[in-house]
Amino acid sequence: MTKSLRQPSRSSAGPSKVVLSPLPYLPGLSDEVLASLEGLTEDLPADRHEMRRLLRLHREETIPGAAAENPYLHLALALQLTDALETLLDATDTRSAEDQQLVEAAVRYFLDPFDAEPDFSSNTGFGDDADVVVAVANHLGLEDQLPPEL
Repeated sequence: MTKSLRQPSRSSAGPSKVVLSPLPYLPGLSDEVLASLEGLTEDLPADRHEMRRLLRLHREETIPGAAAENPYLHLALALQLTDALETLLDATDTRSAEDQQLVEAAVRYFLDPFDAEPDFSSNTGFGDDADVVVAVANHLGLEDQLPPEL
């Protein structure tokens, strides 16, 4: 059984209730990417420790395994994106729920190998993921947290 990334917030006043904001304007992303990202922001708040664990697993096992099968996979970009997303998670730990939600959606987008451009099928598979990470960082004013290669 896969552990869910999302945990409902608890209120002493009654059952779990989550209020999420709509996706902000993120210039430079295709309609297909925006639609995918929008769907990822509609979940409940994330278990950020689990997100970090899944990013590590993706870095240590999933990406190297895919690179072994596809010599054209852009391994360096995939690893840079993992680092950038871990940095953005750290940078938003104390920010608003909306900021956290946006970074969490970017993490989910990156972890999904079948997003707008399948990650492991070519050397450009992580291009859309990079676009998402850069757009989110720019929106949050955290572009200085990204590696210069992105």
